[in-house]
Amino acid sequence: MSIMKKTWISLACTIACSPAFALTDAEKIELSKLDSNNLPAVVVHSHQTFESDELAPPAVTLITREDIDKSGYTTISEIIEKLGFVATRQGLSGTRDATYDLRGYGGTASSNLAVIVDGVRYSVKEQAAARISAVPIQSIEKIEIIRGGASVAYGDGASAGVIRITTRSPEAESKPEGSLLLSTGSYGYNESSFSGSAGVGPWSFSLDHQQSNTRNYRRNNGEKFDSVGGTIRYLTGAHQVGLRLGNDNSEVRLPNQLTLQQFKDDPRQAPNSNPNNFSNIQRDSASLFFKGQLGSYEYDLNLARNDQLNTFRLGGATGERSLLDDQIMASLSRDFNALGLAHQLTVGVHLQDATYDTVSVFPPAFFANISQKSNALFVTDDVLVNETLRLNAGFRVESIDQFREDTSSPDDTVSRNVDLNAFEFGVSKKLNDTYTLFSKLGQSYRVPNADDNEPFSRPFADKFINPQRAKEVEFGVNRTAPGNRQTVRLFFAKLKDEIIAAPFDFGGFLGIANVNLDKSERLGVELEHVSDLTNDLELRAAYTYLDASIESEPLDNVRVPLVPSHRAQVGLNYDFSEDTRVDFLLSAQSDQRIGGDLTTPQGVGHIPGFAVADLAFHRTFGKAKVSLSINNLFDRSYYSQAYFNFFGNPAPVGVYPDPERNMKLTARFDF
Repeated sequence: MSIMKKTWISLACTIACSPAFALTDAEKIELSKLDSNNLPAVVVHSHQTFESDELAPPAVTLITREDIDKSGYTTISEIIEKLGFVATRQGLSGTRDATYDLRGYGGTASSNLAVIVDGVRYSVKEQAAARISAVPIQSIEKIEIIRGGASVAYGDGASAGVIRITTRSPEAESKPEGSLLLSTGSYGYNESSFSGSAGVGPWSFSLDHQQSNTRNYRRNNGEKFDSVGGTIRYLTGAHQVGLRLGNDNSEVRLPNQLTLQQFKDDPRQAPNSNPNNFSNIQRDSASLFFKGQLGSYEYDLNLARNDQLNTFRLGGATGERSLLDDQIMASLSRDFNALGLAHQLTVGVHLQDATYDTVSVFPPAFFANISQKSNALFVTDDVLVNETLRLNAGFRVESIDQFREDTSSPDDTVSRNVDLNAFEFGVSKKLNDTYTLFSKLGQSYRVPNADDNEPFSRPFADKFINPQRAKEVEFGVNRTAPGNRQTVRLFFAKLKDEIIAAPFDFGGFLGIANVNLDKSERLGVELEHVSDLTNDLELRAAYTYLDASIESEPLDNVRVPLVPSHRAQVGLNYDFSEDTRVDFLLSAQSDQRIGGDLTTPQGVGHIPGFAVADLAFHRTFGKAKVSLSINNLFDRSYYSQAYFNFFGNPAPVGVYPDPERNMKLTARFDF
């Protein structure tokens, strides 16, 4: 049976068997009869996005097009870190794509976060950050940051949450419009990007292009990037069909880590031990989508393919890894009334087939073939009980087949099937026009990826490591008043078989392996505050306390590496006039355990805490806007990433410095 037939048969069977959809028109109850006052509208989107802060759940941080335009930021990583208050580490294989850590997963943060762009999953089945830098910021309509487990809707690798990006969708017969952005800055940074769209009759078109070149802060860390993408869409009545195509290429030199002494001597230097290290990535992507309404049903279908090739040199090893990732995502939603309640029921199917081929990674040459296939079905129900009480529940079942063949391993072929499930239940209670209470209970999971299951990085060559499971509970309160908004969230997560790199005894030889921790926990508090101090001055502040700990012997109560206990951010935005704006941002975090250091409860070292200030000036001239940003205003020398070298070569601690003071000048022209 074809993959498409499986999709639609699953959808049809689920809907047909659901009692909610068996209601006749005569059995439906009018919403207006539930209360003498009008109930708030239930906003229905098959892709479950939110249009404003008022409609978004308290666990969602919404960054709108207006927020992005005001900020003057030119990269997605800046927007997510500084507007979304997400812990961010720059990538080790280039500076464009960063690692985002929502709830304290440290070195495995990217593997616990689902990144979605226009309904298509960009997160890959390897230990690498999602490549979302190919999305020009001018094309972004909104970014939603969903904190906490979200495996019901997004499956494997969503234990920390989801970052969801929605791009602009030009309407039929819309006038031609576009935006040109030019940037130049420190360390030879130059970037240009264009985004344009138009509509002709029922057809609409959009085209995006980016190109950048930089030497970067570190020597021998030059980076080139270019991307092009386009969308064609046909709209007819309540239906639309479209095709998105994209291509991006990056070339980056890798400067290697520094010892602590080298960092003190010259943080910009690149050691001479491996001067020819590089990583080049080429990617082609395509997605075909269908959206619309059939009577009272709303449907959403995405068929996507991602074809990626990574060639690299690391030390004395050269190699390449190819990825072919096919996805089918389908959902069907309906609003209905039953038993005096207003429901929004969504049924969805997600099918994925990812295949990796790796050649000649380490001398002598070898070959590895890795595949992961998954079939998932989920159901969610958003229930409006009355004008002050809202419930939601969901459940997901997923079957995953994993296969790996290695010419370098004595047990050269390993395969397995694993069945997993996730659930969630949430409730929000509006106390009055100002305060809303909310809580959430859920279970999520993560399956070990291609790199986790590398034969020399797992404890036993003849079997894969176990899937990771997490149960999480969250409570909070949201306060909204004219000119200000505050949110407080308290959460606790208990993990079973968390996947992490740790020392392991390979039959008398001590090394590092990806292992399952018997028990680990996350306990945290998140505070967010936005208020207008005056008509022209806005205050934005956020704080996170996070206790990420291992509860397994012999590392009981040991902190998870690369997770600071305290993070804070304070920003002031002042409008001198309608055309002139100044932004000041102070970001700080406490110390953290260095990555990969689980040798002893005390550890071999810590990354010191730091505070960094940024300043930006914005001036608008009609449809043109000029921004000057100064990052690390007080020229702080610091590093936010350091890793433990188990064999002490060249030193026990390897440091990756962050840039000192740097500037960027950006001009944007809208037409």
